[in-house]
Amino acid sequence: DVAQLSRDRDALREHSRRTRDFELRFTAWHVGVTKPVIAAVNGVCAGAGLHFVADADIVIASRDATFLDPHVSVGQVSAFETIALVRKSPMEAIARMALIGRHERMTAARAYELGIVSEVVDPEGLHDVAQALGETIARNPPEALRRTKQLLWLALETT
Repeated sequence: DVAQLSRDRDALREHSRRTRDFELRFTAWHVGVTKPVIAAVNGVCAGAGLHFVADADIVIASRDATFLDPHVSVGQVSAFETIALVRKSPMEAIARMALIGRHERMTAARAYELGIVSEVVDPEGLHDVAQALGETIARNPPEALRRTKQLLWLALETT
């Protein structure tokens, strides 16, 4: 159950493995996207939109961005998005977001503090910053990028 997954890293890894094995492929990592993925978040990122944040290699947010998971507020179980976020962020912060639901939004500044986003920029500069970052990354050898990404994400599955 979801509560067990949030407390038990072994159960979380097992769930992740089963997700891959059962072809439940929701995210770029699960479908085998080997190119770097940069997410640029502006405005509200909610519910299933958190998949983009959880699955991106690098997340940049505008100062105005907010994050929330409204699943429990509408009687649904918060699962895939928050499970994926727990692999990259402190469990307590993600549990707070999942359990409070639509009644609280995480600011971009807080998401930065927690390591959910790597950079917070002015809204009008968000696209340019993401584009420049993508161009910088693209100057590296593709095979080195692919293998590095593969090993980094694999580390999340095995640690």
